[in-house]
Parts: sequence; structure tokens; C-alpha cells
Amino acid sequence: MSRGSPGRWKVQAMSAKGSKMRSPKAEVRRKPEGRSPKCGRTWGANVGIYRLGAWGGAATVAKHIGAMNAIRWSADIPVGPMSPSPTKADRNVGAPRASCGGRGIPNLLVWILAVGMVVLAGCQREGGDLRQRESAAKALFERTAKAFHLPSASATGAEQKRLEAEAVRGYEQVLRQFPEQEYWCAEALRSLGNIRAVQGNTTAALECWSQVTARYPQQDWEVLMALKSSADLLWEANRRAEAKAFYQRIMAQFDQTNASPVVQTVVRGSKLKLEQ
Repeated sequence: MSRGSPGRWKVQAMSAKGSKMRSPKAEVRRKPEGRSPKCGRTWGANVGIYRLGAWGGAATVAKHIGAMNAIRWSADIPVGPMSPSPTKADRNVGAPRASCGGRGIPNLLVWILAVGMVVLAGCQREGGDLRQRESAAKALFERTAKAFHLPSASATGAEQKRLEAEAVRGYEQVLRQFPEQEYWCAEALRSLGNIRAVQGNTTAALECWSQVTARYPQQDWEVLMALKSSADLLWEANRRAEAKAFYQRIMAQFDQTNASPVVQTVVRGSKLKLEQ
């Protein structure tokens, strides 16, 4: 290329800081600096998000995304025929800037992606925790029922009282430790009512069953069984008027054509009671 004809000068850069040019056609590689002149942040692998610590996965992603700021690209800068060498300002034209508005991947994008990974990891952890808590609530309920409640039905005397006390303790633990597990809490609360009924404490039994319908209305089966237990207990206690009020609630809430066979059986039994 003749000296009098216009030329093109190609620069391959890796950071915002320029370096000395040796010739118009020289290829210069610049190493990334540790601090951004405008943002005042470290960029690349030193981005502050890397210090998340406990969120190792997101921090690693942020580290590698930040390292992408070192990707090189070309920027053609025209040099006039009489320009013996580019000035320092010329050399910085087109170079990536380590700032929020730089031409590399901005630090803001790194932060957004890293935060997104943190949120995603948190959601996954939360979902896993919920499944673990559900399994723990189920295990506690079933262990209480099999080890204490069911055997208490065939026990007598002091042994029966001991088993019932252990069953009450286990069901109350389900309610206390796993309040968000509505299915198992509803079963535990209804089982507490059954124990109180066996012990002859009608008031406590009715209170437990009433709480099932009030606190867990979405648990249809437990609600149906709580209403039926209340009605039957009052009917056997010769409190017929109060019992019929519960049978009427069963009819109003569960008398549906698409109900399951067992639910329809309970509904028919309630209807027969109301006719007496």
C-alpha cells in the first residue's frame, strides 16, 4: 500500500486501557485492568457478585460470564496519509471500556444473570425443602398412628393410657412442626378428636373436629369425616337435635351426583338419620 493512499488500522483489544503502538499495522493486545474507571468496580473475574459464597453455582456462572468481557474484537480506525503514527486518543477509539456502558458484556448484565441464577437456585431449594417437609410430616403421622394410636384400641388400663398419651404427643408434634402441610395436619387433628372421643371427652373431641372444618376446608375427606364423627357422637349421646345439624351440613356440602361411592354412602346414611 502506498504511503499517500488512505489506510486502515486494525486494533484487537481486551480492555479499556490503551498501549503503545509500534506501527500503523501493528496488532496490539491489551490485558484487562482490575478496576473500572467509571463504575469503580472490579470487572471480569473480580466482579463483586463472586463473593456470594454460599451460592456457589451462581457465583461460578457470574465469574465465567464476567470473563467474557475479555473477548477481543476488531475496530477499524482510519489514519490520514500524513499521519506518521496514531495518537494516544486515536488508539483508545473503538477499544472496549471497562464501564457500565462498555462495549463488552456490561457489568449490569452480569449482575442480572447472576441474580437470576440465585433466584432459580433458591426456588429449586425451596421446592426440595417442601418435598422433604411433606415426607417428614407423613413419616411422623404414620409412625404415630402405627406405633401408638392403633395399638391403643386393643390395649387396656395403664397401657392404653400410655399409648394414647404417646399418640396425642405425636399428632400435636405434626401440627406444631409442619403447619403448612394441611393434609397431614387435618388427619392429625381429626385423629386427636378420635382419641378424645374414646377417652369420653366429648367437648374436646367436638372442638378438634370443628377445627378440622374451619382450618382445612380444602381437605374434603377430612372435613366429611369430621362432620360425620361429630354427628354420630352427638347422636349416640342422645343429643339428636345437635346431631341433625351436622347431618344437614353433610347433605348440603356433599350431596352431589358426581361424588365417589363412599361419599354417597355417607350422604345416604345422613339422610336416613334426618328422616328419623
